[in-house]
Amino acid sequence: MSNNYNEYCMKFSNEEIEEYLINSILEKGKQIYEYRISKRDEHGHKKQ
Repeated sequence: MSNNYNEYCMKFSNEEIEEYLINSILEKGKQIYEYRISKRDEHGHKKQ
C-alpha cells in the first residue's frame, strides 16, 4: 500500500504539486469572491 503511494507521489515533482495546490486555492478564492459579490448590490451593500 505505502509502496504504491510512494510510487504515485514520485510521478509528480514538487513544482507540479505546488502549482496544483496554488491553482486550487486561487480557484476556490475566486468562487468565494464571486459568491460574495453576487450577494451585494451595485453599491456594495448587502441585498435585502
